[in-house]
Amino acid sequence: MEMNIYIGFLVMVMSLTAGAAEENACPGAETPKAVPNSKVKCTTFAGCRMSCNSRYLFPTGEKNVYFTCKDNQWIVDDAYTDCRAQCKPPCGHGGDCVRPNDCDCTETGYKGKACQKK
Repeated sequence: MEMNIYIGFLVMVMSLTAGAAEENACPGAETPKAVPNSKVKCTTFAGCRMSCNSRYLFPTGEKNVYFTCKDNQWIVDDAYTDCRAQCKPPCGHGGDCVRPNDCDCTETGYKGKACQKK
Protein backbone atom coordinates (compact mmCIF):
# COMPACT_ATOMS: atom_id res chain seq x y z
CA MET A 1 0.00 0.00 0.00
CA GLU A 2 2.77 2.46 0.92
CA MET A 3 4.55 1.72 -2.37
CA ASN A 4 1.41 2.55 -4.40
CA ILE A 5 1.04 5.90 -2.60
CA TYR A 6 4.71 6.71 -3.21
CA ILE A 7 4.48 5.82 -6.92
CA GLY A 8 1.29 7.88 -7.26
CA PHE A 9 3.01 10.85 -5.62
CA LEU A 10 6.02 10.56 -7.97
CA VAL A 11 3.79 10.42 -11.05
CA MET A 12 1.90 13.52 -9.90
CA VAL A 13 5.11 15.48 -9.19
CA MET A 14 6.66 14.46 -12.51
CA SER A 15 3.58 15.51 -14.49
CA LEU A 16 3.38 18.87 -12.71
CA THR A 17 7.08 19.67 -13.14
CA ALA A 18 7.15 18.54 -16.78
CA GLY A 19 4.55 21.14 -17.76
CA ALA A 20 6.26 23.87 -15.76
CA ALA A 21 9.63 23.03 -17.27
CA GLU A 22 8.34 23.47 -20.80
CA GLU A 23 6.57 26.75 -20.05
CA ASN A 24 9.53 28.40 -18.28
CA ALA A 25 12.42 26.99 -20.28
CA CYS A 26 13.56 30.48 -21.36
CA PRO A 27 11.57 33.26 -19.62
CA GLY A 28 10.47 35.96 -22.04
CA ALA A 29 11.35 33.97 -25.16
CA GLU A 30 8.95 32.05 -27.37
CA THR A 31 9.64 28.37 -27.89
CA PRO A 32 11.68 27.90 -31.10
CA LYS A 33 9.41 27.11 -34.05
CA ALA A 34 9.74 23.66 -35.56
CA VAL A 35 10.69 23.53 -39.22
CA PRO A 36 8.67 21.19 -41.48
CA ASN A 37 9.14 17.49 -40.66
CA SER A 38 10.46 18.17 -37.15
CA LYS A 39 9.36 18.66 -33.56
CA VAL A 40 10.66 20.79 -30.65
CA LYS A 41 10.95 19.69 -27.02
CA CYS A 42 12.08 22.08 -24.25
CA THR A 43 12.99 21.63 -20.59
CA THR A 44 14.29 24.03 -17.96
CA PHE A 45 17.39 21.95 -17.40
CA ALA A 46 18.43 21.00 -20.92
CA GLY A 47 17.14 23.83 -23.14
CA CYS A 48 15.36 22.93 -26.38
CA ARG A 49 16.01 20.22 -28.91
CA MET A 50 14.62 20.25 -32.43
CA SER A 51 14.52 16.73 -33.87
CA CYS A 52 13.84 15.71 -37.44
CA ASN A 53 11.13 13.10 -37.90
CA SER A 54 12.05 9.54 -38.76
CA ARG A 55 13.91 9.23 -42.11
CA TYR A 56 14.61 12.99 -42.24
CA LEU A 57 17.87 14.84 -41.43
CA PHE A 58 19.11 18.43 -41.31
CA PRO A 59 21.33 19.43 -44.28
CA THR A 60 24.35 18.91 -41.97
CA GLY A 61 23.41 15.22 -41.67
CA GLU A 62 22.38 15.64 -38.03
CA LYS A 63 19.04 14.50 -36.61
CA ASN A 64 18.99 17.06 -33.74
CA VAL A 65 19.72 20.76 -33.25
CA TYR A 66 20.11 22.09 -29.70
CA PHE A 67 19.11 25.53 -28.37
CA THR A 68 20.29 27.10 -25.10
CA CYS A 69 18.76 30.04 -23.25
CA LYS A 70 21.05 33.06 -22.90
CA ASP A 71 19.83 36.49 -21.78
CA ASN A 72 16.20 35.38 -22.31
CA GLN A 73 16.82 34.42 -25.94
CA TRP A 74 17.21 31.03 -27.60
CA ILE A 75 20.69 30.55 -29.04
CA VAL A 76 21.54 27.76 -31.47
CA ASP A 77 25.09 26.77 -32.37
CA ASP A 78 24.25 25.09 -35.66
CA ALA A 79 22.62 26.59 -38.72
CA TYR A 80 19.39 24.84 -39.59
CA THR A 81 16.87 25.37 -42.35
CA ASP A 82 14.78 22.27 -42.79
CA CYS A 83 14.65 18.53 -42.31
CA ARG A 84 15.25 16.79 -45.60
CA ALA A 85 13.90 13.40 -46.60
CA GLN A 86 16.41 10.56 -46.83
CA CYS A 87 16.30 8.12 -49.73
CA LYS A 88 18.05 4.76 -49.61
CA PRO A 89 19.52 4.15 -52.03
CA PRO A 90 20.16 7.84 -52.76
CA CYS A 91 18.51 9.39 -55.83
CA GLY A 92 20.89 9.20 -58.78
CA HIS A 93 21.49 11.44 -61.79
CA GLY A 94 20.24 14.63 -60.12
CA GLY A 95 16.97 13.15 -58.85
CA ASP A 96 15.38 14.81 -55.84
CA CYS A 97 14.41 12.94 -52.65
CA VAL A 98 10.95 14.42 -52.03
CA ARG A 99 9.76 12.00 -49.31
CA PRO A 100 11.56 9.19 -47.51
CA ASN A 101 12.58 6.64 -50.16
CA ASP A 102 10.70 8.52 -52.91
CA CYS A 103 12.83 10.05 -55.68
CA ASP A 104 11.48 12.56 -58.17
CA CYS A 105 13.26 11.77 -61.44
CA THR A 106 11.46 14.46 -63.50
CA GLU A 107 13.79 16.17 -65.98
CA THR A 108 16.66 13.75 -65.31
CA GLY A 109 16.04 11.46 -68.25
CA TYR A 110 16.06 8.53 -65.83
CA LYS A 111 13.42 6.51 -64.03
CA GLY A 112 13.20 3.84 -61.35
CA LYS A 113 13.10 3.95 -57.56
CA ALA A 114 16.45 5.77 -57.41
CA CYS A 115 16.51 7.36 -60.90
CA GLN A 116 18.92 4.62 -61.94
CA LYS A 117 17.26 3.34 -65.14
CA LYS A 118 17.71 5.07 -68.52
